[in-house]
Amino acid sequence: MHGLDELDILHSRLTIPDDADEITSLSINLRDVIIYLLGSFAKGGFENKAAALIFLDELAKHNVKKGEPDSVAMARERFKTLHGKRRKLYSLTKPGVRGKVGVEYREYMSGTRHKFRIPCPHCGDRQELVWERMRFDHLRGPDGNYDLDRVLRETFYECVQGCRIEHFSLAWMCLTASRLPDRGWEPTNTDTGKYAPQPRKRSWHISDLYSPWATWGQLALEWIASEDDAQLRAA
Repeated sequence: MHGLDELDILHSRLTIPDDADEITSLSINLRDVIIYLLGSFAKGGFENKAAALIFLDELAKHNVKKGEPDSVAMARERFKTLHGKRRKLYSLTKPGVRGKVGVEYREYMSGTRHKFRIPCPHCGDRQELVWERMRFDHLRGPDGNYDLDRVLRETFYECVQGCRIEHFSLAWMCLTASRLPDRGWEPTNTDTGKYAPQPRKRSWHISDLYSPWATWGQLALEWIASEDDAQLRAA
């Protein structure tokens, strides 16, 4: 109960707007730690803070004016007074605009490019789930339009060996991979040029196809509905 009491005291000292999007700057003082929460274009408050641990959320949506450093470069500037393994920078994001090389793409490409590879329940071949192997194009009616009810119910995944995988197998596939020594994550960056893996820099990518909350049929319906929206499909 002592921990809950501390949380109650902390919450009583904070003034948080009802609309979370209105939060532009918030600092929390704890024992030996200061936490800064910055957002909604609060770039000025970020530039003059020294920090050992930095989280950047929705990196692809960070607005950067021409000629100014991006958020990752600014974050690394905050580390200059620290040394060694004390410094950690985490960035999370959905993909940016398709075909545009943004900071999120550069950061991912110059890291380890870990992919989550899971075993097929039929042949055992470990593989990354990719959209190109989703199968629902055969679910069109005589007029060429998709039968949306069938798309929802009958969309499946074709493994690299040609096996048909249904969505109900996904939980078993992910659980089996997580029990492997590498927990299912394998580094894939073998570049030696511009995007060679940088020391101590890890990057991961995982698709919505792994989501336990959305069936492959639901994702296929979203794909069909976004036919004229390239930005939505990129996300």
